[in-house]
Amino acid sequence: MQKYFIGRQPILDSGGETVAYELLYRSSGINAFDSAVGGDSATSQVLINAVEEKGLTSIVGDKLAFVNLTNRFLEQPALLEFLPRERVVLEVLETVVLNEAVFKGVAALQEANFTIALDDYSPTEQMASLLPFAAIVKYDITQYSMDKLCQIAAKRTGNQPKLLAERVETAAEFSALRDAGFDYFQGYYFAKPEVISGSKIPANKGILLHLLAELNSESITPEQIADIMSREVSLGLRALRYVNSPLTGLVSKVTSIKQAAVLLGRETIRQWVVMLLVADLNDKPMELVNMALVRGRFCQLTARHEGLEDENACFTAGLLSLVDVMMDVDIEQVLDSISATPQLRLILQYRHGRASELLDAIQFIENKNKIIGSELVITEAMNDAYIEAIGWAEQTSQMMKA
Repeated sequence: MQKYFIGRQPILDSGGETVAYELLYRSSGINAFDSAVGGDSATSQVLINAVEEKGLTSIVGDKLAFVNLTNRFLEQPALLEFLPRERVVLEVLETVVLNEAVFKGVAALQEANFTIALDDYSPTEQMASLLPFAAIVKYDITQYSMDKLCQIAAKRTGNQPKLLAERVETAAEFSALRDAGFDYFQGYYFAKPEVISGSKIPANKGILLHLLAELNSESITPEQIADIMSREVSLGLRALRYVNSPLTGLVSKVTSIKQAAVLLGRETIRQWVVMLLVADLNDKPMELVNMALVRGRFCQLTARHEGLEDENACFTAGLLSLVDVMMDVDIEQVLDSISATPQLRLILQYRHGRASELLDAIQFIENKNKIIGSELVITEAMNDAYIEAIGWAEQTSQMMKA
């Protein structure tokens, strides 16, 4: 079993009552952020551990949970569809690059009834353009004079966002800002972040990639999804725990992974798989996943062009062709761990069949056609498929990059 850690810092109202907790990524019991961990991975791990692993109620009780979002989650709001809208506040971090995709994502999240907060707000033109979407604006009070903060509160009208003062460290600061009209407060004066830990079953990257590949097929059934999920213990347990939590409002208990797969739906499962991969890839370059996506799409497109019977099997083979490197074990062990079909074993372990030749072709192209002694024939259709696969992989990997 692996341990996970979540930092939790209370947010109080003007009466001193706790109304929410901000959930923060921690890599150990030490109350500090690990700068070696990418922002996307940190957010993914907080969401997975707080919502799916431990359960939101066990961490924040009946209070709200504030969660920090990076560019990837704002640009891919579908990743957040599984979150309970009435329980979370989504924070747009001050480090987010405000581009068109972010504005569209924030608008979509507000339209979906999520509560939006702006973190460490500064009155730039771009940040100000996000104000119509925000219900809460957070001010780092160390960046302003007390007079300026009081002016900000005094100018606020009734239809403008609530004000949250963070990094409040003294009773005098709390009293002054409360009297000025700030609504919420956060800082060491009230409490330092508390680190909560628990145990989790590590995810199997091979099965996650296999499931991601299969979810690419429009013909996959809930039974097939459930079969793969049942081989990835952490994902199956998360699915059952989630659908049986108070968040879903189900009256009767769900006892089978198949039922859970039907209730969650393919897109939600796809989002979980992506987040699990993101959360678990700090030890490997993201470029490995990108290469795997390119290989999978290349094999699929070329198989389609050549009229091969099972283009989805070719996609799966391409996607899994680097999983031994990702998992630091040989390909036979990987295929054993995911209960691979005989067809996949022929392609990946014994390098047999046309799909295996397509893998040779993509590796030949990756190496800029410099494999000495190769007799491979790279067709124009293959080159076209490679270019198209790169574009597709880049779009797909946007939600996964750390």
